[in-house]
Amino acid sequence: MRMKIRNIVGSIVASLAAVAAAAGGLSWWLSRRGGPIESVLGGDNQVWQWRDYDINFASAGEGRPIVFIHGMYPGASNAQWESNFSALSKQFKVFAPDLLGFGRSSRPALAYSPDLYKDLIADFLKEIVEQPAIVVAGGQSAPFVIDVAASDPKLISRLVLDSPTGLTRFAGPAPMGQRLAYRWSSLPVVGTLTYFAMVSKRQISRRLRTETVEDPSLITPSADEDMYRETHQPGAKWAPMAVSGGQLNVDIRSSYAKLTQPILILWGEMPSSIPVSDAQEFLDANENAVLQAFPDARSMPEFEHPSKFNAHVQMWAEGKLAA
Repeated sequence: MRMKIRNIVGSIVASLAAVAAAAGGLSWWLSRRGGPIESVLGGDNQVWQWRDYDINFASAGEGRPIVFIHGMYPGASNAQWESNFSALSKQFKVFAPDLLGFGRSSRPALAYSPDLYKDLIADFLKEIVEQPAIVVAGGQSAPFVIDVAASDPKLISRLVLDSPTGLTRFAGPAPMGQRLAYRWSSLPVVGTLTYFAMVSKRQISRRLRTETVEDPSLITPSADEDMYRETHQPGAKWAPMAVSGGQLNVDIRSSYAKLTQPILILWGEMPSSIPVSDAQEFLDANENAVLQAFPDARSMPEFEHPSKFNAHVQMWAEGKLAA
């Protein structure tokens, strides 16, 4: 009887090990399915060594510096600014880094935190830009830029906040359910498979067309493929999972109120995960802020209406758009 039990247990253990190995192999394959990522921004693409990591960035043009900081979501990269980078390089010196964990920068498995990104952005401004810059920040990257601007004002002369968070939305500690989901996503096999279920081709296509833009015809098949490629890279899950798990929430009420720099807020008026109703909080919390809304845009006016977006940024940088 004991021998029979041992044989049954041994069979179960062997079966579980085989399933785990198969799942691990599948997750390894999925993480490399995207293929190489190519830069879409043009200009001069370089790699900056920050701490022990490679930070990819593009630069172009001459003149006063504008730095584009992309948002934080699965598949995020400096390609977010494809419709803005070259156009504004005609009047300014433009920079667009891939933040750590995104794009063609290093994607290490580490504890991503607000302080990590604040340090990265501040060091990029100090070591690469080397003079006060106009910084354009999208979504959940905006709070990091706000904190940098408040703690070291000489680094940032003006701000452009594209659908920002941090006053109330994504500002407090993550609720228990969100923290548990983050722990689950950190597991080596099941967490990785959960991530890849979230970034399947079907899910990517759905989110791009229903949550990102008001006009779905703007999303081409190549846009789907580009996003799929970005999300299916070794280590691509770590930073987005930290975002969705609430690990990058940061309360910027105090630092935002202290800002003395002019602040331009750009926001799409159509329904999105970061609604335009949040804009009033940013206007009320700092008298230096002014809002420019896009009636026919959702969460990415820089992509949906690039000419208007670029004109606002240019006029703001030149001091021609009054606060």
